[in-house]
Amino acid sequence: MNPDYYFKEFDYFDGESFINFTIIDVNFEKQTILVVVSNRGKISHIEYDIHEEDNDWYFTYGYEFTKIYLNDFTD
Repeated sequence: MNPDYYFKEFDYFDGESFINFTIIDVNFEKQTILVVVSNRGKISHIEYDIHEEDNDWYFTYGYEFTKIYLNDFTD
């Protein structure tokens, strides 16, 4: 577990509603992130692959593959 990111949150607006992401774990060795996703009343925990771009890590979300950057998450 990476304590620098643990329980940080980010709200993403998809054009209709806000989707909340809460980080549970980031594993830079395996290049994965485990997040809790709250989307329109449905709560899921999902593991995504993370990628690096310009010294910033991100994962893609949704059918449009929106980049969600780890640096956008806050306490």
